[in-house]
Amino acid sequence: MARFRIRLAEAADAETLARMANVFDAEDMGAESLQPFTPATVMRDMIGPDAVLKTLVADAGGRLVGFPNHLPSYRFESAEPAFWLESLYVVAEFRRAGVARALMAAVAADCLARGAAALYWGVRMVNDEGKGFYSAINAQSEKAEILALYRDEMAALDT
Repeated sequence: MARFRIRLAEAADAETLARMANVFDAEDMGAESLQPFTPATVMRDMIGPDAVLKTLVADAGGRLVGFPNHLPSYRFESAEPAFWLESLYVVAEFRRAGVARALMAAVAADCLARGAAALYWGVRMVNDEGKGFYSAINAQSEKAEILALYRDEMAALDT
């Protein structure tokens, strides 16, 4: 297995990140997959100067083999900054090779350097592989369910 390094995503990574994000989406959502990522959306949301997400990549000799992205959040219980891990993906042949652990460690280090008290994320109940990994790194269950309002539901609240 090739060695890898963790670095900040760059503009040259946009096309590959779009493909990887769509594969992640398909694996995570199955038939519900939207696969909306293009290099332009990656530049806007993951890499560009006004990106919502901070995106790191695992680079194995010039080949991207994984990425996480995270964004600021808040830990209301202790009135402290926190972060939300939006996604964590590793290509199939690099799973169980330490890539996910290294990516999580890099995200955690960034969060700590930015004063975070916690890093939160969700995992789908059917994602046994992901739940196994998170258990292995001693992630604690918040015993919470993640809910969402989407555009139509948000708009309906105004009526």
